[in-house]
Amino acid sequence: MTFLIFTGHNDRAVVALCRFFSLHHISFVLVASADEPLNATASWREKIILKRSTKAVNLALFQEVVTAYQTCHAVGSELIYCPTTEFINEFVLQNHSVIESMGIKIPLPSQEVYARLTNKESSIAFTKSAVGISPPPLLDWSALRVPCVLKPKQNVSRGVVQYPQICLTEDALTTALENVQPDEWFAQAFVEGQSYYLCAYLTQSGEFTYFWQINLLQQPNGKSIVLARTCRNPGVDAEKLLHALHEAGFRGPLMMEVIQEVGTNTFHFIEFNPRFWGPLQLALDACPDVLRLFVNDAGDVDLLAVPIESTTREHWYAWAAGAHMPNCKRYPALGNLSQQTLTDLLAQHDVFARPY
Repeated sequence: MTFLIFTGHNDRAVVALCRFFSLHHISFVLVASADEPLNATASWREKIILKRSTKAVNLALFQEVVTAYQTCHAVGSELIYCPTTEFINEFVLQNHSVIESMGIKIPLPSQEVYARLTNKESSIAFTKSAVGISPPPLLDWSALRVPCVLKPKQNVSRGVVQYPQICLTEDALTTALENVQPDEWFAQAFVEGQSYYLCAYLTQSGEFTYFWQINLLQQPNGKSIVLARTCRNPGVDAEKLLHALHEAGFRGPLMMEVIQEVGTNTFHFIEFNPRFWGPLQLALDACPDVLRLFVNDAGDVDLLAVPIESTTREHWYAWAAGAHMPNCKRYPALGNLSQQTLTDLLAQHDVFARPY
């Protein structure tokens, strides 16, 4: 049993997985991106079995991976795919039977269940039915007004991962409308409030574990979170949601974002990520059972729980380099921290600066 990680996509999560596997002496290998400088995974360069010659993701690539793996491991030893990237996840689900016949196990739900949760439009009805959380108000396409958010109905379209377009000005809306197809997108009102992540793992048998993350600083246009910490449940029935997910046939890692609206305190559903998310280091620090359940569920083993220092103290996550982008969004929970204090927090908790 060896876990397979593709680097060059979501490397903050890749580093957390490498750390967890190394800590528990679990076999893993890396497939490096075609244009990757390898800085993020420098400590595990000996784990690289293949460097991709191109960015293309196809069946030939997976056959290359298997061949490269078998040159240094016993024939018949199983590879287990780690779901860290939306683009490759979609490909492996579309080609599930062929890839598994090569000897790569795919510990994900069916393509239908995965799509229902990952796609921005179809996940709305599920969440409202499961826990009664509605999305931000839907806006009529013919009468859009700012501020608003344009979202793709499907995350991957024509072989390209699509991202929401946050439009806070008329100019931003005009530019966004020039680059989207109305029949493939929908529009919601922009909700100002506090962002939270529910971070969980749900096994095939229905066992689960989870923790909450409160987001403090985020790259502009809804990109990556660059500063966050753990927090108590803000008021969402997480266990009811996870039971509903199990009944729907889901298994695997999951992050759900909700925003608690300023003024009303109403929760709005934003999205699901049914894969490992960027600030995964918080799971390693605060709730390692997320990763332990993944190993046990995907690898059919029984990795024992490891006691952690405290389940009540705050744990922090930061991505200092990612915070260098101008105009990062400050969430209410960040308060009025000075720039120097913020800089110190980013440096102290940087995901890439931690000892390996």
